[in-house]
Amino acid sequence: MMLCVAVDESGVLVAVDPQPVEVTGCSLVVQSAAELSVSPFALTPEQGSEVAGSILALWALAYVFRLLIRTLKTVDEKESES
Repeated sequence: MMLCVAVDESGVLVAVDPQPVEVTGCSLVVQSAAELSVSPFALTPEQGSEVAGSILALWALAYVFRLLIRTLKTVDEKESES
């Protein structure tokens, strides 16, 4: 949970009371450790291998399409020369 805080005259962080609905207007925001650890790159090895496998499959599919287009282009050029 994010908290909107302010610095008082002695330099201590004090939670703003009442907490605003949107923290975008706060000068300082304090986050919990759980919020900081949420990362799209925090993957287990199994999840990482699934992502890597999907990327490799996409590259392989793109390579097949490239070969298919090259083959069709070559056939078309041979027919136009005749």
